[in-house]
Amino acid sequence: MIENWPILSILIFLPIFGAFLVLLIPNKIDQEGKILKNSITNIKLVSLWTSIMTLLMTLLLCLKFNYTEKQYQFSEFYEWAPDVYEGTPSPITFFIATAPKISILGIFIYLIYRVFSGIHGNLSDLIIVLSLSSMLVGSIGAIVQKNLKRLIAYSSIAHMGFILVGMVAFSEKGLHAIMYYLIIYLFLLTGVFAIILSLQKDDKPIELILDLKGLYNDHPFMSICLLIFMFSLAGIPPLSGFFGKWLVFFSAIDSGFYILATLGVLFSVVSAFYYLKIIRVMFFENSDTPLIFDGNREISFLINLSLFVSVLFFALFPIFDYMISNIKI
Repeated sequence: MIENWPILSILIFLPIFGAFLVLLIPNKIDQEGKILKNSITNIKLVSLWTSIMTLLMTLLLCLKFNYTEKQYQFSEFYEWAPDVYEGTPSPITFFIATAPKISILGIFIYLIYRVFSGIHGNLSDLIIVLSLSSMLVGSIGAIVQKNLKRLIAYSSIAHMGFILVGMVAFSEKGLHAIMYYLIIYLFLLTGVFAIILSLQKDDKPIELILDLKGLYNDHPFMSICLLIFMFSLAGIPPLSGFFGKWLVFFSAIDSGFYILATLGVLFSVVSAFYYLKIIRVMFFENSDTPLIFDGNREISFLINLSLFVSVLFFALFPIFDYMISNIKI
C-alpha cells in the first residue's frame, strides 16, 4: 500500500479544491467592464486546466505500470477497489459494489444538476477526463485479472466511466440515461453475485475465473444465466446492458460529444474481451472437481429476477420510463 498517503491525499485534494474554487469565481466584476469580464473568464479556464493537469500528474505518479512474469500490475492507487473486492466476503463485496456507488452518484448528480448548474460549460472537460480515464483503467485492468472479484472491480471502474458519458451532456436525456444504466447495472450485479455466492468448489467459495471450469457440464442453467449476465454487461443486444449503454451514448451524441461517444463504444468492445474470457472458461474448459450449487430459495429468486430483467428489459421499459420520468432533483 502507499506509505505516504497523507501527502498523496493533499496532492489529490488541492487540485480538486482549487478547480471548484476557480469555478465559483463570478464572471461579472462590474456592469461595464466587458474586457475585464473576458479576462476573468480566461483566467478561470487557465486555472481550471492547471488544476486538472496537476491532478492528472499526481495520478500518473501513482500509476506505476510494472511488468511481472505473468501479468501487468497497476499502481496501488487504482488497486484500492480491487484489493477491497478481493479481500472481503462476497456478500460484503456485493454491498460495496452497489450501495456506495449509487449513493455517491446520487450526491454527484445533485451537485452537477443543482448546485453547479450555472457552470456546466467549465465542468464538461473535467467530466470527460474522468470518464475516459475510468474507461481506460477499468477496461485494461480487467483484461489481465485472474481473480473473479478483481475483474468485477476493474469492470465497475469502466462502468463508472460509461455512466459519466451520460453525465457530461448535462441534459434531461443524460440524467434519464444514467438512471436507466444504474437500474440495469444493479440487477446485473445482483445476478452475478448471486451465482458466485451459490457456487463452491472443494467446499470453498469460488475465487478465480478458472474455478468456473466445467460449470456448463455441472449446472447448465447457471452457466446460461451467467452467460446472459456477461453478455449484458458487455452491451450485447438485445439484452438490458445494450440499452443502458445505448442511452448514455445517445445522450452524449445528442449534445454534440461525438468523439467521447465513439471512444465509449470502443472501450465497450474492449470490455467484451474479458467477459468472453469468463464464458470460454465456463463452456469450453473442463475440471475434474465438480462445482457444487449451494443456493437457497432466495438466491434462486434473485437469479431468476435478474435474468428476467436482463432478457425482457424492452418489455419492462414503459414501467421504468414512467418511474424515471417522474424523478425530480
